[in-house]
Amino acid sequence: MKYKRLALFMAIFYLISSITVFASEDTSAPLETSTEAVSNAASVTSGETSTESAAPLSDEESGIKEESDRGTTITTGSEEGLELVGEGVVLMEAKTGAILYSKNADQQFYPASITKIMTTLVALENGNLTDELTFQADTLNAIEQDSSRVGVVADETMTLESALYGVMLASGNDCAAGVAEYIGGSVDAFVEMMNAKAEELGCSGTHFTNPHGLNDENHYTCAKDMALIMQAAIQNPDFCTIASSKTYTIPATNKSEARELWNHSKILLPASEYHYDGACEGKTGYTSDAWNTLVTTAERDGMKLIAVILHCQGAAAAYNDTTTLFDYGFNNYTTLKPLENLTLSNIAEASNLSVGETSNLEALNPYYNKDYSILAPTSVAVSDILVTMTNDGQDSGVWGSIYFTYNDQEIGSAHIYYDADSDIAAAVQDSSSTKAKTTSLVPYVVTVIIIILVLIIIFLSVSILKRRK
Repeated sequence: MKYKRLALFMAIFYLISSITVFASEDTSAPLETSTEAVSNAASVTSGETSTESAAPLSDEESGIKEESDRGTTITTGSEEGLELVGEGVVLMEAKTGAILYSKNADQQFYPASITKIMTTLVALENGNLTDELTFQADTLNAIEQDSSRVGVVADETMTLESALYGVMLASGNDCAAGVAEYIGGSVDAFVEMMNAKAEELGCSGTHFTNPHGLNDENHYTCAKDMALIMQAAIQNPDFCTIASSKTYTIPATNKSEARELWNHSKILLPASEYHYDGACEGKTGYTSDAWNTLVTTAERDGMKLIAVILHCQGAAAAYNDTTTLFDYGFNNYTTLKPLENLTLSNIAEASNLSVGETSNLEALNPYYNKDYSILAPTSVAVSDILVTMTNDGQDSGVWGSIYFTYNDQEIGSAHIYYDADSDIAAAVQDSSSTKAKTTSLVPYVVTVIIIILVLIIIFLSVSILKRRK
């Protein structure tokens, strides 16, 4: 009898242990998507394709919703000593805003006519190229007569486009003042717009008092701020068209025959001894207080640089400094695109993501910035960059993040997006939600079954023992 009781209790223990193990299995593992649900949703959106293999589109479409999605930088950690004449100098990579070289970057200097970069940017953002403006006598008379001019006269009318070519190519102070009055309602109001834009761009050492850059002790900037202003300006296609033009003809107006303009920046002109191969946009400046100033962009192999020179003795020195900076940047840095030849499946596998997570991701037609750029020293190769990803919870259109690591240090990240309003996303979420709810009930159901079985076994055991007595 003793052994039979022991066997009975052992059987009960084994049964309870087996059921408990079953009930305690991990039900929080990533849920796989219902194939039927995704298939039904896909039939509704059969014309849609994943942007994973699509060519880069607009920022929003190509997965750039935050600046971190655009790219990052690996710096050398030290700056090579360059022999430069300019007293305020910055070399910036245009896409990331990384400062590759600087000299007195935050020291304030007078900008002279590179002021007109901001003048043109503000005008383009607040006017239309086809707008017509009429120059006022009082505004023109307020400009120093011996300063740089296109030669417009009172009551002359031309398009905003022609006036802006006069501002950027011929450095016309008369055109700058006329544009400012037209866009702002008054020159002073326009200058307030310039300062507001500078603050918006994060310029901490800049203050404008006029739209042309003529001497004023309260009109100043620094090399870092001018790089930020140029970085913003070249995001505007109309600015790039104007600032990169070698020549332009202002059509005949009500007061003048056609005028031929030439770009004052010799570094842009192929026939000039100061020409730089790859130079794109630029603006020169000079006053007796500012000395020579120069802001220029250049692009090679997909990398665009911005060079700023302030308070430089001589135009030739400013051009030479700019060439030295560009050579330094292009010779020592390169642009890497680690996602160009990778798919999310490759990254998911390398990141040890579960099959459930991967299938959910693929079903959502994810998109991200395949053009993600890493500005790096030329000694770094794409193969040196470790690319991994995580599932951050599929919330509000963000599925997760891609991380970039170099020398065991995380250097940047980009989001993985999906269309939260799509039929496929809704199907995946509904399927996952239903399965999650069903799965979440399993422990409770199993627990109830265990209790019932235990009670039955106890009842039977007691009954058997009573009979034998």
